[in-house]
Amino acid sequence: MTVKLRDHPLLTYYSMRSWPPTWAWIGVKENKNPTGEVGILKEVASDLELRRCFLTIEYENECYMGCIFVRDSSFCRQLSAFLKPYVGHAIEQIADLDLSDTL
Repeated sequence: MTVKLRDHPLLTYYSMRSWPPTWAWIGVKENKNPTGEVGILKEVASDLELRRCFLTIEYENECYMGCIFVRDSSFCRQLSAFLKPYVGHAIEQIADLDLSDTL
């Protein structure tokens, strides 16, 4: 069975889905207010204690950060390690990737 990243059951926090992230503008010129699976992944960081994975994207020449809340720190570590090789790829393509081995 294939489980795409966007559908992974551990991408929840207190019963709320955390994918796709809400994108917060950290750019310089103009906030384009992106929503959904947009942009190109530029950086991945995580806070295992808080069980959060932070994504930085570029969308229409501006930078944004989103936070993925997850159920446990082990999955947070796995998700962060899984995402790092995909820096430079489109978020929409990343959301289609198979994460069934993390179940």
